Amino acid sequence: MSETTDFARRRAASDFGKTVSAPVKTPRIYARRYLLGIGLQLVLILLFVEAILLAEKLNDVLRAALDRQAHFSDILLLLLYTVPAVFDLALPLALMIAVYRIVLRRREDRELLVLSGAGIGSARFVWWAMSIGLAAQLISLIVSGVIQPSVKFAERSLLFAAQYEALRGGIAPGQFYFFDNNTVYAGRQEKKSLDRPLFIFQRHVNEKNSSDRVIDANHARLVGPDGDGNLTLVLRDFTTIDYDYGRGEGHPVVQSGSTRIGQYDQKLSLDQLLRFEPRGSKLAEWTSLELVKAALGSERTDVPQVTEIGRRFARSLLCLIAPLIAGLALAFTNQVTRSFALPAGCGVLMCIDLGVSALVENQAHVGFIAVMLALLAVMFVLVGGLMHQLITRQHAIIMPALART
Repeated sequence: MSETTDFARRRAASDFGKTVSAPVKTPRIYARRYLLGIGLQLVLILLFVEAILLAEKLNDVLRAALDRQAHFSDILLLLLYTVPAVFDLALPLALMIAVYRIVLRRREDRELLVLSGAGIGSARFVWWAMSIGLAAQLISLIVSGVIQPSVKFAERSLLFAAQYEALRGGIAPGQFYFFDNNTVYAGRQEKKSLDRPLFIFQRHVNEKNSSDRVIDANHARLVGPDGDGNLTLVLRDFTTIDYDYGRGEGHPVVQSGSTRIGQYDQKLSLDQLLRFEPRGSKLAEWTSLELVKAALGSERTDVPQVTEIGRRFARSLLCLIAPLIAGLALAFTNQVTRSFALPAGCGVLMCIDLGVSALVENQAHVGFIAVMLALLAVMFVLVGGLMHQLITRQHAIIMPALART
């Protein structure tokens, strides 16, 4: 009986991938259950991977929030805004792990063996893997090219609002706060008054020289915004001291001067302390469509723009090859390698990510079209090589290997 079973397995494995006279359709209920299992596994693993990657960025988020005295609800929003920043890397990793786990379970339950015996060849499974990878690639492009830029702008707006509230009087007295090149120390607010003591240290550095300014005000108040949206910092009874560091022979020349104002009001524009640039001032806030239009419409190659759009596209291509790497890891999974087959697959995926990222950075100066063609060529070679390996190792993919004695 065992010899008959072994013969049937070998026969099914030898027929796996061969074409039959009439194509056999995959049972719809099985295909639905197969894809549903991958989808559920993908969501759970994606949440787990996101949590791990977010833990790495937690210190930066907390530091940025505490420096601006943000509320607890703002900190939660900042953590939520950080999710899309690591999504483009978490998605291919989660997809590869989900496909590996589901297909491994189906293989050990002899389901792949039965399907191969029914005439459903390896080409069908490769097509399923490519379809899942293509859907994940579209999701990655939408998140990194549309959602993440909007979230980046919302994050900057939230931090600016926290800084504005700090200057309006919401900050705790007796602490130092840092706004770009400015350091602010606010004293305790006077009773029945909106004024409070304020100490400001400003640093300006350029190629020729550098200068510092110290402002010590006994009464400070932030007024506005006016009809145009401008805010004004009103200082009364303050002292300013300027330090200019010129270039002398061997040693810098320090020039200082002070000004004492008694009962006069002085207005300073808020952008001297806190500046809010419009959306698009940073490339991370540009959508992928805007980056492509700018790259194609510019006569000169903007290296940062090409690097950013190339990085997003390269991360999306990882989703296309992640299921294929999962299938290759499955082919090498047996009782000896079951502990490190999946981690090795994750390592291969990360190495590909580092490689294509280095390719984009090194070739960004060539131009947008050249970088896209280079990425497509590299991915075409990788996909072709992985598909060839899957077809040649199809026997190891469908034959159960973990329960053998």
